Amino acid sequence: GADISVDHKRAAVFGGFGLLYCGGPGYVVYNKLYPSIFGAGTRAALQMTAVDLALHCPSLYFGAWYLYKEFADSWLLGDEAAAKQPAEAVASSALDKYRRNFLTDNAASVAVWLPLHLINFRFVPLHLRMPFMAGGGVIWSGVMSSMQFDDTDKD
Repeated sequence: GADISVDHKRAAVFGGFGLLYCGGPGYVVYNKLYPSIFGAGTRAALQMTAVDLALHCPSLYFGAWYLYKEFADSWLLGDEAAAKQPAEAVASSALDKYRRNFLTDNAASVAVWLPLHLINFRFVPLHLRMPFMAGGGVIWSGVMSSMQFDDTDKD
């Protein structure tokens, strides 16, 4: 059979972020906030998709991702020297990476989530919205994993 190796660091980073962000704030945004603001139907699906891809993802989602990843890399998964970095230095590094990758990250986000959001917000019942998003998240995690982790793990 094929020899499959698991990158435990990568799995821990993505799994932790998924639990913390997508399980909490994501649920509130997609199941509570958006429906209360936009309602339901085709127009609402278009509006929710536009707001998510133009405002929510570029600011809150990616901002949270870079902070989480940088703190996880430094304080939880890093060596002793990395774990001693002050919070300000870690946050500054996260902001630098967020800025540097802004266009690429958001282009990838639109490519993956535009069709998935349109389907989700228009056709998926509210109580199944997060399970649908979790399925899309498998695709998204593959995209993010290939973009965020390379052989030198510099980002």
